[in-house]
Amino acid sequence: MAPPKKKPSLVEMAEQHASSLAPIVTPTPEPEQAAPPVAVAVAPPVASPVRHPIIARGQGDDATVREQRKASGWKQTSFWLSGKAHHQLKLMALETGRSTQDIMSDALNDFFVKSGRPGLADLS
Repeated sequence: MAPPKKKPSLVEMAEQHASSLAPIVTPTPEPEQAAPPVAVAVAPPVASPVRHPIIARGQGDDATVREQRKASGWKQTSFWLSGKAHHQLKLMALETGRSTQDIMSDALNDFFVKSGRPGLADLS
């Protein structure tokens, strides 16, 4: 009987998906002759995603970070995900260079706003 197959780590998955992390836009070659400048209408700035004041990694051990968050009035909550959903969340965090905290905060903020409630920035 063969031993059970080991699940790949996030690093191994990232290496497997490295080709999908290539830049989306490829640079266009420079034209041989530069075109004259063209006036371009600029759209008003779009609100960027809400970035919530989390304590960056590397600013102390986990206990220190927890204490800093508690002192600033933060509350911890958790929920259950299927293994596949958890795997996808971690992989997307790795691919986008964002923390799962940041991704989940954006998702919760979107849910609050769609429900007609104040967003996370308004509740800080």
